[in-house]
Amino acid sequence: MLFVWTDPKADPVDAVTSGMSAGDSKIVEIPAVGEKAAAGFASGELKLLAARNKKGMIGVRVRDPIMQSDAKFDDVKALVAKLLGRLK
Repeated sequence: MLFVWTDPKADPVDAVTSGMSAGDSKIVEIPAVGEKAAAGFASGELKLLAARNKKGMIGVRVRDPIMQSDAKFDDVKALVAKLLGRLK
């Protein structure tokens, strides 16, 4: 699921934190994806990733089990970075 915020002041850490409901949630800031990015993990699996640039913010809710060390996690980060580049 993809979310788009057009407010360039939206904070990815706040967005991910508010979207995580599991008791064992872990929020991690992610470098090198937009101006600021954060990922939310529950039981070690990626659930949310949000990144911001000067035009807005992209958020992705992930349903497949992806661990932070998986190559698929890098694919999700690359997808979000590409989508950020397409914001107008």
